[in-house]
Amino acid sequence: MRFRNGIIAGMVLFMVFILSLVVVLSSKGSELTTEDYYLKDKNFQQNINARQLAMDIKNPAIVKVENKLLSIVFKENRVASNVMISFTRPNDKSLDREVKIGTTPATVPVKFLEKGNYDMTITYQIDGKKYEQVEELIVE
Repeated sequence: MRFRNGIIAGMVLFMVFILSLVVVLSSKGSELTTEDYYLKDKNFQQNINARQLAMDIKNPAIVKVENKLLSIVFKENRVASNVMISFTRPNDKSLDREVKIGTTPATVPVKFLEKGNYDMTITYQIDGKKYEQVEELIVE
């Protein structure tokens, strides 16, 4: 009789554990990296080609952060146009930002960014070709 009660108590505790796990996991919000992931997927090969072009010329954009200012300068004094910088916070979508810059060299204040790690994607054009460069940025 005691052995049977122990098995029943163990099964009840296991079911309570599973139900509490379901409640906790379902209460946490799950968000996609981007809302328009389908549109980004359609342009995926173009993005790969743009990143490959940037790697072929050894990532010409040099990014520096000093005194809450982000400066972008290109190697060999190249001039880029249609420069777009996307700051993506991996763990909080509400902190993602985009900054559009006409041409380089450029300086952007980063006081609008919260402290933490960001994935920074720089897209630009040089001589009519689209380039994309991904950097990691730590805002302190």
